[in-house]
Amino acid sequence: MEPINSYNNSFDKNIGLSDFCFLDKIEEIDILSNLSTRFNRDIIYTYIGDQVVSINPFSKKPNLYDEKLLKSYQNMYMYEVSPHIYALAEDTYKKLVLSKENQCVIITGESGAGKTESSKIFLNYLKNISNDKFNKTENIIKLVLESNNILESFGNAKTLRNDNSSRFGKFIEIEFDGKGSPISGKISQFLLEKSRVHSRAIGERSFHIFYQFLTSRELTDRHQIPSDPSYYKYLKDSMCYSVSTVNDTKDFQSLIGSLKLLGWSEEDMNSIWRVLGAILLIGNIEFSNDVEKNNVDAVYVSTPDTLKKVAQLLQCKTDLLEKSLISRSLTLGAGKRQSSIRVLLNQSQARETRDAFAKVLYDRLFSSIIERINVTIANGIDHKCIEMSIGILDIYGFEIFENNSFEQFIINYSNEKLQQLFINLVLRQEQEEYLKEGIEWKTIDNYFDNTPIIDLIEGQPVGLIKLLEEACLIGQSTPELLLQKFNQFFSKNNYFESFESTNNFQIESKSFTLKHYAGDVNYNLEPITYIRCIKSNNEKRANYFDFECVKHQIKYLNIQETIRVRKAGYCHKQHYTRFLNRYKMLSNETWPFWNGTPKEGVMAIVKASQVQNSLMECQFGKKKLFIKSASTLFHFEELRTKILPKVVIEIQRVWRGYMARKWYKRELDRLKLEKEEMQKQLKRKQSAQLIQKFYLNYKVRTYVKKLKPWCVGPYYNKGHIMPTLWLRKTLIDSIMQTIHIAWWAKVKVTSLNMEQRALVRQKILALDLFGMGYSRKKEWDCRRKFTADYLSDDSNPKKQQFTEAVQLLFQKGGDKEILFADNVIKINKRGKSQLRSIIITDQHIYKYDPKKYTQKKVGLKLHSIVALSTSNKKDTFLAIHFKQPIRDLFIDLGCDFVEKVSEVSTNLIQQVFKLTGTTIPLLFRDPLTFNNSRDSRNHGTDFVVSFSQYPKGKEQRQCTFIKGKGNTAIIHYNLND
Repeated sequence: MEPINSYNNSFDKNIGLSDFCFLDKIEEIDILSNLSTRFNRDIIYTYIGDQVVSINPFSKKPNLYDEKLLKSYQNMYMYEVSPHIYALAEDTYKKLVLSKENQCVIITGESGAGKTESSKIFLNYLKNISNDKFNKTENIIKLVLESNNILESFGNAKTLRNDNSSRFGKFIEIEFDGKGSPISGKISQFLLEKSRVHSRAIGERSFHIFYQFLTSRELTDRHQIPSDPSYYKYLKDSMCYSVSTVNDTKDFQSLIGSLKLLGWSEEDMNSIWRVLGAILLIGNIEFSNDVEKNNVDAVYVSTPDTLKKVAQLLQCKTDLLEKSLISRSLTLGAGKRQSSIRVLLNQSQARETRDAFAKVLYDRLFSSIIERINVTIANGIDHKCIEMSIGILDIYGFEIFENNSFEQFIINYSNEKLQQLFINLVLRQEQEEYLKEGIEWKTIDNYFDNTPIIDLIEGQPVGLIKLLEEACLIGQSTPELLLQKFNQFFSKNNYFESFESTNNFQIESKSFTLKHYAGDVNYNLEPITYIRCIKSNNEKRANYFDFECVKHQIKYLNIQETIRVRKAGYCHKQHYTRFLNRYKMLSNETWPFWNGTPKEGVMAIVKASQVQNSLMECQFGKKKLFIKSASTLFHFEELRTKILPKVVIEIQRVWRGYMARKWYKRELDRLKLEKEEMQKQLKRKQSAQLIQKFYLNYKVRTYVKKLKPWCVGPYYNKGHIMPTLWLRKTLIDSIMQTIHIAWWAKVKVTSLNMEQRALVRQKILALDLFGMGYSRKKEWDCRRKFTADYLSDDSNPKKQQFTEAVQLLFQKGGDKEILFADNVIKINKRGKSQLRSIIITDQHIYKYDPKKYTQKKVGLKLHSIVALSTSNKKDTFLAIHFKQPIRDLFIDLGCDFVEKVSEVSTNLIQQVFKLTGTTIPLLFRDPLTFNNSRDSRNHGTDFVVSFSQYPKGKEQRQCTFIKGKGNTAIIHYNLND
């Protein structure tokens, strides 16, 4: 990409010349060479004075349009920056605001050269600078850009040369108030290629909207029409339905978004879809000869279902629609004798009427859409508020097809008129500026003048258009008769050719050739009854420069003539003030300061620069310097480039010395202020610390006095809230609370004997295992005393037998301490409940028959326990799991209606850890499993026990074990116990 500042690279041969006016020779090969050089360096824009030439690279160049680059063109003059559409947009807007006069930008070029994209880039720049200047919440240009989606869908199509060719011309006006703020807009359309609705070349498509509409299965189903494009004759004839570079589905969604943004309701859009569906189906209406009408060429509609569907979509009567297609009304006579008759049509006439009806429908739909857009972008603004406008003309490019119809004739005629306007406008502007500045101007005669071809087309009293109008009025003219008329008047015209006038067999009998400025075009009479954009190639290949293709466009865009007109005068013009500011270092008189007038300063610079033939090369106007040749401008630039390093070094030396002195003084002042500030801060800090020290001592003494009741027993102010050190609670208060609780606990624990301490530790372990409050895993009573030996109580009628059994037990084994003793319900291997007395010692678990206190089997060793299981419900059952093959023990610890699961669990976990150093797990499960039927010979079977509260009305205080089928059981418990 070319650097933004264009001065230093204007004459760089490696990237070409940024302005064609800098060319020494104005031959086609020189123009082509400059374009090619720049194109191959990814530079697609070049100036011709204040015009911009753009080459379509057929590839995306995002860095050429990013926000950073856009902002770099703001408030710059065209000659200060590299060629770009942004530069022209900035210049156009600047002229609008300063002169308060309307501005117009004309965009020309072949189909596919990038005219529509150029208009979008221009509008996007206007949108951004108006946003920056006026901070509008809704920019009107944004709405105009959004309308482009709609216009491209309804007005663009794929041609053989361009996948997104505009098939209509448009003139966009952005209207501004006196401040330069865009307040409304208007779009005018003309030359819509209506014939594309029903016919086009093989490989081309109709308007995009038809294919986009058919991608919506929802809409086609709603209106009950086929979604396959090949079903419709109007789309089928050119045998092209999709394009690799076009995504119809995505574009249709974008279109819907734009329609909604511009105010279309669902009902409004539905009307559009109905008309589109009707147009497509009109092409499928066919006619057959009506044999019942003798001696008359008459037809009837042979596809009544299609006709009925079209009438339904258009919301009209089927019989009236049919009548309009197969006959026409003629008015005869005048005044009182005037009468109307209906003439029946033959097949050919009926088909022509059908196709004309489809074209008119589409034309009116397109016009109504533009009218609706105009209502929105007009923004309800009173026309009195509009003071100026910028117009953008985007019209068809000059086109030469294999079969050139009347529409191509009109398009090419429009381009002829535009070329004439360009040449006259450039000549007039140049002449007016030279006269205004008092510069001598020599009239240019040797440039291409296309007046003769325009006279041939629109001449008075006789021209091609006049003869066409006459043929249409008569109504009986044929292509042969019309061509005879053309030959009668124009056979000797140098710009008209036909077979009769030249005997050239390449010209068909019903055709004629016009020699346009852009080339010869053969027109077929059978169907008849801001900115210069260049495309780099016809194949749409990315970054490929086709010399022959570009050469043709250079000719028809009249670039060579435009450059010649510009070069005939002066290639460069610049205000004295700007020239003086740029080149004042070239003269000792003007450097570094000049106190005279800008014009005198420029004269001194020209004299010091020793320009050859300075009187001829440099002309001094009233406000501007006019430079004849590019080599003279290059001479100034070369001298500036040579002296600039010395100037820069001198400026840097002075500037750096100034900055060093400024920095040194600033640093001294800063250090002095910092020292003073540090001293002040030190004094403030010392004072604050002294105040804090005395105040903190006072607060601590007061706080200690308040804490005295919390240090005096026996209750230590239990239940009261501790005082805080400060008004609000701080971290130290939380720490004091923790310290007090720990101190209180220490005081309480140290007052206990060894047995009491063991019980406390047991309760703490139970708390860890079973939880409390919201984190509670199973119901248990933290306040209940863990008595351990419940069978030594006087309430036990078998106390004596129990005591004797214990004495005998301690004599036989190595047991030394009873950890727990009580009556329990044991579940045997058959699922039967049995009352047993259980004694847990420091080594074993023993089971006794409570009737005779005889020991049942041998004691179970505690170190063989691997886990404990209980449910999380309000039952009192506990499963004690042993290493295989020892059977598990499943017992109910609530015989006296008191929960003792927590006591037994903590006892067993504590003692197993003491014996083995291993903490066995306590599992809370529902359902719960245990195995009390295994032995050394077999593995036995697991019991699966689930838990449920008693049914209503059958509640009991004690839990109940009920065996079910197989090895399943259920335990009932009382929820309210």
